[in-house]
Amino acid sequence: MNLKRFAALWFLLVAVTVFAVPSTNLKSLCVMIDGVRADALAAANTPNLDKLRDGTWAKGYHCAWSDVCGNVEDARPDSAPNHVALATGVTAAKHQVFTNDQVAEGDYKDYPSYLSRLKKKEGQDFKAVFLYNWKEDGKISSPGVVSKQGTDAQSTERAVKELSNGADAMFIMLDDPDHAGHDKGFYAFSKDYIKAIEAADAQVGRMLDAIKSRPDFNKEDWLVAVTADHGGYHRDHGMWGGCASTIPLLISGKHVSQGLIQGQPHNYDAPATVLSHYGLVSSDVDGKIVGDKVVDVKPVRLDKDLQYYLPFKNFFTNEAGDKKVIVHGENIVTGKKGAKFRNYYEVNTRHQKSYLTLAGSDKLKLPEDNQFTITMWLNMPLMEMDSPVILANKDITKKNEPGFVLYAAHKVDRAKRPGIAAEFLSKDGKPVILGQFDIPVDYWTFFAITVDTNGMMRLYQGAPDGRFYWISTNAKGAKINSGKPWHIFQDASEKCCNQFEGKMEDFAFWNRSLSQKEIKSIFDAGMKNKPLDSLFSN
Repeated sequence: MNLKRFAALWFLLVAVTVFAVPSTNLKSLCVMIDGVRADALAAANTPNLDKLRDGTWAKGYHCAWSDVCGNVEDARPDSAPNHVALATGVTAAKHQVFTNDQVAEGDYKDYPSYLSRLKKKEGQDFKAVFLYNWKEDGKISSPGVVSKQGTDAQSTERAVKELSNGADAMFIMLDDPDHAGHDKGFYAFSKDYIKAIEAADAQVGRMLDAIKSRPDFNKEDWLVAVTADHGGYHRDHGMWGGCASTIPLLISGKHVSQGLIQGQPHNYDAPATVLSHYGLVSSDVDGKIVGDKVVDVKPVRLDKDLQYYLPFKNFFTNEAGDKKVIVHGENIVTGKKGAKFRNYYEVNTRHQKSYLTLAGSDKLKLPEDNQFTITMWLNMPLMEMDSPVILANKDITKKNEPGFVLYAAHKVDRAKRPGIAAEFLSKDGKPVILGQFDIPVDYWTFFAITVDTNGMMRLYQGAPDGRFYWISTNAKGAKINSGKPWHIFQDASEKCCNQFEGKMEDFAFWNRSLSQKEIKSIFDAGMKNKPLDSLFSN
């Protein structure tokens, strides 16, 4: 054999060898924890996910995260549409799974699982593993992928073994929090639900430890994604309104920025981001690549841009400045007896129309994407009447007109009883409902509404037991300004039929978005019987 022919054969042999093996340093783990609300995750003790989020689980890794991640919007927030979206990176309109009994009917030919895409790209020796609990997930087509069903405990054992033995990419679904939510409720006051979330955190921790124990871990480049399929309300999910579609997302990697993800991410962004980690970007995937852009949150004085502050200590004086408060009808402001802090405002009879107008609020300029924040403490009776108004600049009789309204007793999709809910007009001119929270009867309860710098509307509830909840929806470009002033206990028509019968204290209105940390600080102070102005800088 001459030298040239030998060299050519050697080059061909090396080329075949190189292209038959995967890119050895690129690895990934995607974890879906079924049924986890973002606020419930925050309420649970989750040291492993906390380290992942804080960027401290391994040296050189950072985390981009969201506590208002969404799920698929073209199907109800149920399991199957989101499980298939997490497997394929496309929404229901493409994968064609809209209900829990349609998994086998999904379009996996045109939209294969991301693990199958990786297997096809990386070659025969690339080991991709799919572990799941719910038997329907076994109907997700994943050619070339090692797929195994088992309980969460069994799947965790298999995950640890596979990760320790050199798996290149893994997608694992943990189901127990969803089971606990259906059994005891999808709320942070449900001990079994929180316990299940904490067990899932421990299972994720074992997987992360298995990754770090790999002999070549320091040479490897991992992308770790953790998210959920849906949240829930009481013992169910699948309802529109925010409770089932406000979930967490964590994206950890060496090339990821540290902080809150810019814009609204969705759970199906996780597979798209994993694919891009391997250099595989496809135009037919709906998910976005996230993790590079984060929000820069700079601390400011809490009283900055505060437009109205009504502690009711001087009756209806606006303690934030010169803007006036106009009083309509008969009202009563009591002393300290039964008050949360100092004085409260309430209507003295359910038959007398009584409300407040924030004078000049119709001309109040809001920053880009209608950023604003409102906080208040409410003490409410059990309300079964139809949608009394707490706060509004919208005529509630005209659904397609701009504005915002916060209802005291409004029943949203599939809810059995009314609760606290918000309504606004989207940029497309369609009414959007964000809700709902239960009404804690005869307790002082904290509420806040904000449209943040990402254009996300967040509705918060600080419960009397100290737990802190939030739900969200996309309000980017929403038509919040109605050209009419904001009213307390009345809508913009000034003819609202049902009078709010509760009490209000410590009302505040900013024409900027407060961060979750700022809002939580107001709630925490209130739980120590300290009003908002106790936090103002001197």
